[in-house]
Amino acid sequence: MLFVQWPYPHQPAYQISAPAAQAESKEKQAESNPAGWSDWLLKDAAGFFTFGLVAVGVGQALLFFIQLSLMRKGMTDSTIGIRAARRSAVATVAQARVARDSAIKLQRPYIFVFGVTEFKPAQTAFSIDYTVANYGTIPAILEEVFVGFVTSDTTAPELPSRIGDDHDLCTSPILEAGGVRRSLTSIVPTGMDSKAPVNISDDAGGWYPARSEPDWVVPPGHEVFFRVVVRYRGPFSSGHETSATWLCERGRKRLIQRGGEDYNYNR
Repeated sequence: MLFVQWPYPHQPAYQISAPAAQAESKEKQAESNPAGWSDWLLKDAAGFFTFGLVAVGVGQALLFFIQLSLMRKGMTDSTIGIRAARRSAVATVAQARVARDSAIKLQRPYIFVFGVTEFKPAQTAFSIDYTVANYGTIPAILEEVFVGFVTSDTTAPELPSRIGDDHDLCTSPILEAGGVRRSLTSIVPTGMDSKAPVNISDDAGGWYPARSEPDWVVPPGHEVFFRVVVRYRGPFSSGHETSATWLCERGRKRLIQRGGEDYNYNR
């Protein structure tokens, strides 16, 4: 084939002007280099509102943690206050109990048994005298009274027999404040004394044993005790008890208080 070159040069279909080419270049550069944070935040509405929402969320989180801290501190203070109030209430109750117990101890009867010194001879039997007194500030109502001689092979004497209905403490069971019952008598039971037959008479014709103390007829190794136990109450209190115990030694006229606080008390 034969190629023939046209006499005029080949021209493009269109030609881009210089200003348009510069604008297109800037546009491509802008696409390749995105805008910074400042432009995104200040010029873009979506970015501005997104940042605002994030800021609000962070603020709410901070407020929540601050509120939680304040609530925890408030709960701690409330717990301390509740504990203090509880301790105060317990202390108040304890003080009230102490005051009540003190009032009861001051405003209650106190019965004492004393005056036991020695055996008193009689024509038929030995006896002893004792005294019961109420040294409390209010009257005492006697509920049960036990008086008598008991034997024991240890230092733990049992409770004696209850007094009879004709006894002075039974016929008059109310002992006023400061009241004293003197010369109450208890006779040695039949069979506990050997009753030696040697007697002497006085000028008045009365008969008295020549002995000044009983001759105990008790099992070997046993001792003789004289006990008085009084159970009583007051007008505003109850459950009180007084006990007094004496040892009757063989061959001795006098009695000696024994038993310690276990058998000599006022409750």
